[in-house]
Amino acid sequence: MDTYLAVFWYIIAIVTSLITMSSIIQSIKAMIAKHQQQVQQKKFLEAAMGACALLAVADGDIGFAELMARDYILDNVQQLQLFDANEAAEIFRLKGEALQNNYQEEKQKLSS
Repeated sequence: MDTYLAVFWYIIAIVTSLITMSSIIQSIKAMIAKHQQQVQQKKFLEAAMGACALLAVADGDIGFAELMARDYILDNVQQLQLFDANEAAEIFRLKGEALQNNYQEEKQKLSS
C-alpha cells in the first residue's frame, strides 16, 4: 500500500511540475508576442511623439497643456499602449529638445 501511495504522490508531483512549466511557457510566449508588437509599432511611436513635439514647440516652449495632450494620446491610441509611458515621454523630450535647438532641420527629419 505504501508503494502505491508513493507512486501516487510522485505522479502528483510530475503533473504539478508540468502545469507549472506550461504556465511558464505561456508567459514566455506572451512576452515574445508583446515584444514583437513593440518592434512593429516602434516607428509609429517615434512618429507620434515627433508630431506631438512638433505641435508642442510651435509656440516656442513645451507647456503643461502640451504634456497633457501627449499623455492623452498615449492613453487613447491603442498601438501606443504597448509601450512604457516613460519611454514615450523620453522620445517626446528628445524630439522636443532637437526641435527647439534646430527647428528647420528637425522639422524636415520628422516630415520624411
